[in-house]
Amino acid sequence: MMFSMYSYNSYLSFFDSISCYFSHIVPGAAMHIMSQRSTMKQILNDFIGIRHHTVFNRSPNDDFTDIPPYFGFSAWKCIGLPASWEERMSFMLFMFHFLKTSLFSSEHDVRLRGKYLVQLASSNRFALAKEIEAFEKKQNKRLIKSLSLNSGFISVHRTKDKAEDAVQECQVFGEDAEILSYQSAVELEPHIQYLPIKDAFYVHRPNDKVGNCYEFMIENIKSLIKKGVRYENNWGRVRNIERNENGSFLITTDNGCHEYDYIILANGIFTPLLAGKLQLRASRACPTYPLKGYSLTLIKRHGKSKSSEKRINKEDNLLKKAMSFDNLYCTSISPNMVRLAGFGELSGFPNCEDDYTKSPGLPINVMQKYVRAIFGDTFNFHPDLVSPCYRPLSPDDLPLVGAVKSIPGLYFHTGHGTLGWTLCLATADCLAQSICDEILSKEHRCNDTTDSFTLPDGTRLPKSVLSPNRFL
Repeated sequence: MMFSMYSYNSYLSFFDSISCYFSHIVPGAAMHIMSQRSTMKQILNDFIGIRHHTVFNRSPNDDFTDIPPYFGFSAWKCIGLPASWEERMSFMLFMFHFLKTSLFSSEHDVRLRGKYLVQLASSNRFALAKEIEAFEKKQNKRLIKSLSLNSGFISVHRTKDKAEDAVQECQVFGEDAEILSYQSAVELEPHIQYLPIKDAFYVHRPNDKVGNCYEFMIENIKSLIKKGVRYENNWGRVRNIERNENGSFLITTDNGCHEYDYIILANGIFTPLLAGKLQLRASRACPTYPLKGYSLTLIKRHGKSKSSEKRINKEDNLLKKAMSFDNLYCTSISPNMVRLAGFGELSGFPNCEDDYTKSPGLPINVMQKYVRAIFGDTFNFHPDLVSPCYRPLSPDDLPLVGAVKSIPGLYFHTGHGTLGWTLCLATADCLAQSICDEILSKEHRCNDTTDSFTLPDGTRLPKSVLSPNRFL
């Protein structure tokens, strides 16, 4: 969630840094396509909010009968008085494209979007493997350890049909998946035996990779600085963006005004609002909207207990495999840390400190009861540890990467939703190609196919798939 700029003199800045936290995600997970007719009923059912009350107002501490609802919606916060006119317009633009895509997509369209996401994720894994190989050659043992790399992902389903659908979704999109027996699942991840879900079905995706993106990002920032790229994150909030008569961009921050030949709007959920300050057309090309979720990162408590001794192997991560169950994702950051994440709410843009720090009772109760069931008293749980997190959601599930038509020098890199670390290395490569097309000009690029990107693993992807201009 940052604002970055790239100038002709290789000057790189990052502004308006909102938050940094440990993130374990799954680069290469099966790509569930949200923008399709088959999900509209589920979304509307959860949006109405009835399930929130019926599920969580009864026995919240020990009742695991019902699956926690994923979706939430607050019309008041999205288009009511708490929202500015710019925020209301952003919501309406997002909903227009989301409904248009969902209602009028054929099965072929949905599968094609899934295929593109899998291609990006697979290429992302390839790029990550190359980076890890470079770290190993440099014998950076500290970084390799702190990345907490792991392979494989187990999703837990309450019905056989759901498990079979998950396997089919993976295989249709080119990923490996298999249904495991309970015993096989426990052998791969012992904490499966503590899940409070009876008669479940288990799907294993062996190709998925899990890693700590925070450590990876810090290492790459250090590498950029050593190469002479200037990195700044202390200039304060971006206040305004203007286009000068000479075609350059004037950026106003808390630290003053700065001029650039090229800018990359990569400010996460705030990208469409910044684009609107520049030009209406730029705002129309970025119909993303905040998807609010919640995360819980826990550190192993001091001292020993019977439950902690039997549930933790001190030499390994807390979890051997990342898991998903009942709309929650659980991963291990280190031998002493575990993280849960889940929920997806459309509840407007954050406007105050509480929006970044305070969580309602719903996600707190859900995460608390699952943590206690799975990990016993391994952790000291406190409600303040459940933190809101915001992801820039694209209306058609695909990120927005590349140049904006009719505004030379303006680029987007946003809209990754919950798949930021899953796709970012591959999409950043696409972004670099787009910038090089303009700076170096097409004549200087040998054998260049200008209508497609070349992904890190050599796969070709049509530029129109990621182009922000698809919304114009």
